[in-house]
Amino acid sequence: MTANKHLKQLIRARMARTGESYAAARRHVIGQPSSVALADAYTIDAHGRHGQTVTFSPDGALLASGGQDAAVRFWNPADGAAAFALEGHDKIVNDVLLLDGDTTVSASSDRTVRVWDTRARAPRLTLDGHRDAVTALAGVPGRHIVVSGGYDGRLRWWDVSAGACLHEIRTGLRRIADLAAVPSTNHVLAAGSGGEVVVHDLATGDDAGRFDTGAPGVVGLAVSPDGAVVAAAGYDGAVTLWAAPGWEPLRRIDVGARASAVDISADGRLLAAAWDHHVGVWTLDTDAPAVTEKLPIKGVYAVAFSPDGGRLAQTGADGRVRCWRLG
Repeated sequence: MTANKHLKQLIRARMARTGESYAAARRHVIGQPSSVALADAYTIDAHGRHGQTVTFSPDGALLASGGQDAAVRFWNPADGAAAFALEGHDKIVNDVLLLDGDTTVSASSDRTVRVWDTRARAPRLTLDGHRDAVTALAGVPGRHIVVSGGYDGRLRWWDVSAGACLHEIRTGLRRIADLAAVPSTNHVLAAGSGGEVVVHDLATGDDAGRFDTGAPGVVGLAVSPDGAVVAAAGYDGAVTLWAAPGWEPLRRIDVGARASAVDISADGRLLAAAWDHHVGVWTLDTDAPAVTEKLPIKGVYAVAFSPDGGRLAQTGADGRVRCWRLG
């Protein structure tokens, strides 16, 4: 698997999206600047102990995180100043999804999914049904359908406007560590115990495919915003990239230690991954990271690009959120 196959997949995806010729799409993709730097970092003492998840609002105006203190906390992404918190879970918050400016969804080890009114800073719904910790969420932009997964190995489809569970299925995974929705399709990906990534159809709940990363476990998933590329962070010390929806292997990035988190920038040009004490950022045309940041902690549990690609955030075993400006 090579960077060249990854590049060709991005070109094909742009052709499908824009109608451009191969040559025109290639000029646009490879014309993107390839230099990357992480600068002006700030650190937030966010959750006391473990920070499990970090994400940006769709408009980039808020940075949100969840962790050991059972709260969803919001920050100003420009400087890390505290904005507000949503409190109500009884145990650690494992994942947070900001559907839009009005709706936040959180998943917790207390076995619940909670829906919040972000502007009113108040709870709307508590969604019950999982039999163990809920560890991951995925949602489709523009739709109030959210998928949750957890240590019971099950996926639950929720209409978060009505508070109704539309489907519940067993994935075959003993534990689910992460989920990702593929834009412009009905597909959601689930990964966790074992190296297999399971694909399900949002409309029906049916099994829509599987692909094997070769790792003993996968703890992080990311999909490019155009739906062309899937990235999986594995226990085998690598991030593997796959074409969607055909699930053709594109590229393998070896990091030398268990990969623990991954994200893809909104323009599809950059990939961020975490392993051991490090966070790294790759461009689409290189197998070596364009920039690497060594951290004072070993456990990095989440990384996230801002929607405009101008910032990268991280959280992990020390309960802190770190955020860099990308230059």
